[in-house]
Amino acid sequence: MGIVIASTAPPAPRRTRGTDPKDRTTMQEITPTEVNELDGVVILDVREPHELERARIDGALHIPLGELVARVDEVPRDATVYTLCHIGGRSAQAAAYLESLGIDTVNISGGIVEWHRQGMPLMLGSTE
Repeated sequence: MGIVIASTAPPAPRRTRGTDPKDRTTMQEITPTEVNELDGVVILDVREPHELERARIDGALHIPLGELVARVDEVPRDATVYTLCHIGGRSAQAAAYLESLGIDTVNISGGIVEWHRQGMPLMLGSTE
């Protein structure tokens, strides 16, 4: 998998996870396997730096969720952004925030835990 800013690949299958029927908001989701099959994707990892020391995806953009509002200008607006965290909660929050700004965003279901379970490539150990 190559991580780059733009892609000419066709869009990946997306599932919409609905919320309360009274609430019209939805979130786009994709499995780790599906996103790994794409070329030229932007993965935004919103985990904390100490979490990256255990496992990370080579080439991913790292902005901890708590810094996202202040650093949102670092997030590309000309490509779909795939958000990732440990199991999916923080990345869902990041996806909702980015979508509210008009950025096309898809949450990677299950986070880095599911990425690992599905056998997708990871870098393990220190970020040094």
